[in-house]
Amino acid sequence: MHSIIRVSTVLLVAVFILASGTASAQINFQKTGYYLSLGDSVAAGEGALPVTQGFVYRLYSEGVFGRKQALDFANIAIKGVTSEEVLALQVPQALCVQPPRIAVAPSVITLTVGANDFLVYMSSPQFDPRAIPYVADQIAGHVEVIIRSLVFGNPFLPDYCAIEGIPGITVLVSNYYRFNHPYPEIDFLLSLALDSFDASMQDRIVQIQADIDKTGSTARVGYVDTLSAMEGQKGLLLIEKRNGFSGPFDFEIHPTNAGHRVLAAEFEKVWNRLQ
Repeated sequence: MHSIIRVSTVLLVAVFILASGTASAQINFQKTGYYLSLGDSVAAGEGALPVTQGFVYRLYSEGVFGRKQALDFANIAIKGVTSEEVLALQVPQALCVQPPRIAVAPSVITLTVGANDFLVYMSSPQFDPRAIPYVADQIAGHVEVIIRSLVFGNPFLPDYCAIEGIPGITVLVSNYYRFNHPYPEIDFLLSLALDSFDASMQDRIVQIQADIDKTGSTARVGYVDTLSAMEGQKGLLLIEKRNGFSGPFDFEIHPTNAGHRVLAAEFEKVWNRLQ
């Protein structure tokens, strides 16, 4: 009996030593970069299963913006958020949570926002199909203000914030892919909104980059064309899957795991082009 107790004690001690050795093997590497994701449910990983297969998490886990050991990472995107809410809530966090409170400031930010603005408008009593291009341009204007705040700053924030913008930041902002609605008349309206938003955003990105160049800033802005990247492909959206479409105004707009892979690849392509 005593020998059994002694053997058990030895085994427990050995397990404790091995477990301690395994835990202590992890190293806290010095961080040289910080990837921050802003935006809506697409950026939050909605549609992917699990959500950590979303494009934002893929960009981090695959080391697109730097080796994981040297890269901080946070995703503060949230489902249902509008561009005005990103500007009011997420942008101040990006600008104000800065060193020395954290080790390094954000070095790259991805931004996906705007779809909820239009969906809110589409379900409102003010909805007018003839106004879609104008509304899409307004939404693009909100996104432009977000980008300019990150790059050039916001003087109305507290002094401890990056009120002149985040030094050396790279902002990668995307448009949206087509939702492929099965009702042609609704799909036409959605596509009109997406095409109008895309055209307005492209013009605005060109102007933002020109203004960056004038100031001599080291910031960069890249436009991620997910509309073209996913055009004509099947199996990339939940609306095409079982339970993805329940009715004209009850449908899924989010990507599948395969769709998120395509999004991640397009963000990576634009990132590499800026290097």
